[in-house]
Amino acid sequence: MSDGKLSPSTQRQYLIINALVGLERPSLNDLYQATGIAIPSLRRHLQRLRVDFKLNICYVSEGRRGEGHYLLRGWGILDQNKFLANFGSLGEVEDD
Repeated sequence: MSDGKLSPSTQRQYLIINALVGLERPSLNDLYQATGIAIPSLRRHLQRLRVDFKLNICYVSEGRRGEGHYLLRGWGILDQNKFLANFGSLGEVEDD
């Protein structure tokens, strides 16, 4: 992209990272509420973040069936400080 804008997919991934950082013990529903990204898409993007950026995103089960939260334990190939300085306050996702 020569116009300097992030693709919608990249914007969504960055919104998810920001939500993981900014929310305390976010569940999948919390991530949905914070980002507006549908839950099936959230699951896909979380997996892509793990694979593409080597982020260590863990799901911590809280005992009851289906209850738990996500935890960003490692930034993989991303530099945390540079990411937050450049992309820490993304707004709404723009469509192409």
